[in-house]
Amino acid sequence: MAPYPYQRLDLPRETRILHIEPGSFGDAIVCSLAHMRLGEHSQPYEGLSYCWGKSVNVEFIPPSDTMVGWAYGTGQGESGETRFRDMQDHPELHKTYIQFGGQLSPGSITCDGVSMEIGGELHRAIRRLRNEDRALRIWVDALCIDQNNIEERNKHVLIMGDVYAGASHVRIWLGEETGIERLALSVLDDVSAIAAESFDATESGTLNFFEARKRLLTNPKAANIEWEYLQPLFNRAWFNRIWVLQEAANASKATIHLGECSLDWEWLSESMHFARIFKLDAVLRSFSMKSLGVMQWLRGRKDLDARFAVPLLDLLEETRVFESTLPGDKVYGVLSLADQEVNVPVDYALTGESIFTHLALEYLENHHSLDILSHCMAPALPSKLSLPSWVPDWTVHGWVEPFRSRELNANAAGASGARITVNKRDSELAVVGKLLSRIEAIENTKEITRLAETPKALGAPTFGIKKINLEQGETVDLPSHGSLHDRTSMRQRHHMNEAAETLFDMHKVASPAGTPTPEVREAMARTFACNRTRDGSALGADFKLGFDLHSMITCTNETFESVCRWMIQEATGASETSREGRAFEKKMMKAYEEVIGAHQKFCFNRRFIRTADGNFGWVVNGTKVGDVIALFYGASYPFVLREQASGRYQIIGDCYLDQFMDGEGMGPDYLEQEFILV
Repeated sequence: MAPYPYQRLDLPRETRILHIEPGSFGDAIVCSLAHMRLGEHSQPYEGLSYCWGKSVNVEFIPPSDTMVGWAYGTGQGESGETRFRDMQDHPELHKTYIQFGGQLSPGSITCDGVSMEIGGELHRAIRRLRNEDRALRIWVDALCIDQNNIEERNKHVLIMGDVYAGASHVRIWLGEETGIERLALSVLDDVSAIAAESFDATESGTLNFFEARKRLLTNPKAANIEWEYLQPLFNRAWFNRIWVLQEAANASKATIHLGECSLDWEWLSESMHFARIFKLDAVLRSFSMKSLGVMQWLRGRKDLDARFAVPLLDLLEETRVFESTLPGDKVYGVLSLADQEVNVPVDYALTGESIFTHLALEYLENHHSLDILSHCMAPALPSKLSLPSWVPDWTVHGWVEPFRSRELNANAAGASGARITVNKRDSELAVVGKLLSRIEAIENTKEITRLAETPKALGAPTFGIKKINLEQGETVDLPSHGSLHDRTSMRQRHHMNEAAETLFDMHKVASPAGTPTPEVREAMARTFACNRTRDGSALGADFKLGFDLHSMITCTNETFESVCRWMIQEATGASETSREGRAFEKKMMKAYEEVIGAHQKFCFNRRFIRTADGNFGWVVNGTKVGDVIALFYGASYPFVLREQASGRYQIIGDCYLDQFMDGEGMGPDYLEQEFILV
């Protein structure tokens, strides 16, 4: 096919708009392209948000020529074999093809008389979304940008936010249905109904987290929700892609399309807000849960001029779980959402290493800030890029979010300023600071998972197929997931057992000689919450009481109510209904909410440690005994380093070190030295 004859644009002041002629689903697609001045729209237009490749995320996709056996119908029904690639056009198997991760074949369109081939998902989206009685004006990246013109692509990166903000309606195409998503929609209906019964709209945004969850979980209908049915709906590639963030965040109105089905964005986001209060994240551990939260967070960060004021580093960390084909798009894809605090030139001719290193140097040299180092940590998965440890690899999601992103208030280096030297030839960064201690013991019981992984012990219905390699004569049993009650009970037991084992291991780390002293236990309680409440203020005087309640609940088989009753009687000698008992319970619950709220916010997926000096702290997964803890001048948090050859160091991640978060390490007891980071 001849290439489309794109005419030069007056960038950044104009782009192109696609006019799609009316037609029914099976009609040929006829369209045209016209130039459009940004901000001067004489006619409204829509925007399309979609994924270029497959629409469903699956673990294993069969090769296209694989013969797939099938059977459907009742009684004798029908059965046979079909090549996997041919399933997409089968009248009964096309939904299964999508469910198994099949990619739609490219389709042809006629644009200004030129025959063009476009991706299968875009072709199907146009067939579903075009009108039957009037033309559709819509912005589509694959057609409105000359993809073979690198200069045009570079300049479009900086105006993409304006394009979607100017659209009267953004259409989000998730892909064709697989036949099981409607079960997910019924679950969201149930969630919304329970929320409506539990509190009215005027108080849903003012209730504290614990009270909101208590109301939802004590609703008897909550026990019957089939949470796992949400998996097929959110197991869509669209939720993982970096570019869709600005498309959804900038939309004044958005509709989600799934085959013939459509959903209002606001309804979906509100339903998922309540689902997160239910702690749905612990059931699904899905990227989609994270992405929906990030999109709504961004939509809430617009100012009165419909502009975003989000620091770039915050955006890059929040979007670390999102994917892009090109490494540089992890940065370029969020530029229009960020404030203009740093200079980031857009150039698709640069490598990912060059883009990420330039960004790190921009913060270190031009802004004299060490904030960028907080985002350096041991990756959860191997990287395809070759970067020094002091340059964050934004293509790899880690085990945790840094304390900076979790908004842990700290000022470990006091009023000191950063003292750094960059050796660009050898990719080394010299940082002046102090060596605080060496790690002597680490808790290793807690099951650390990537942000989108389900712990192995948690069962949930799965949809799709897995590749199984069998030796001759071997067989495999089909998975059995049991009833909803069984799965819920299994999850509860898993979390309770893991929490108890982790707490026991923390005690062994903190007090290897046996029962901890009162001083050790106080330090454990303080460290458990990072010595802060969830909102960043200092812990109340009764924080040890909150930690004691958590320990009793975790390490006994008693109910929450019975443990509270026992602690009230032990402390006051009175019943929980007496004046003394009620006063003590109020104090205890306040301390418990402070400690647990802070722990859940700051310590997710972190390891508890003891240093050679007997201090406690929290580190990233991958930290080893023998690693050192250093304090860099100008840094808000200490860092775990691993010594390399010739006295060089690798950054493993940031850390919390009890009694060293407010400048205590700047005293004369700790000698100044230079750390060479590689």
